[in-house]
Amino acid sequence: MRDLAGGRLDKRLLGGYEMSLPAPIEIGGYHFHITKFMILEVIAAVILIAIFVPLARRIRTGDLPKGRFWNFFETLLLFVRGHNAILHPPDPPPEGADAFTWVFLVPAMNEEVVIADSVERLVALPVARKRIVVIDDASDDRTPEILAGIRHPDLFVLRRDKPEAQKGK
Repeated sequence: MRDLAGGRLDKRLLGGYEMSLPAPIEIGGYHFHITKFMILEVIAAVILIAIFVPLARRIRTGDLPKGRFWNFFETLLLFVRGHNAILHPPDPPPEGADAFTWVFLVPAMNEEVVIADSVERLVALPVARKRIVVIDDASDDRTPEILAGIRHPDLFVLRRDKPEAQKGK
């Protein structure tokens, strides 16, 4: 069946028709027709490129996109990048866990029963570079004395005093 422009009409699923352009294209001995669907795909690709290339430039330069439209596409772009990173994670460094500096934050408020054991377990971890930061939130028990008795170069104790302390528990 032919349309008025001389192109071929192909019957598709759901009873729809798709118009092929008049001249078939030959590549590697195969003939195919450019359809309206193919043209729509190219138009959609051009629109997406027109949206995402400026957005990617803004993100790369640190310029924040403004407005709901840009925020939506920035969120979408970051989602796609994050999903791609999950599907194709980078290779781990040859040094393994020792390539990183591990920072352990230990909140403590009145933890005299368990704080020594918790810190000793973190000190015993077999990683080359680590920092153990214990945040003592104005403990009323012996937690500060126990922490003062533990001597290790990777242990740092940060003490919060009242009135700013004990607001999170």
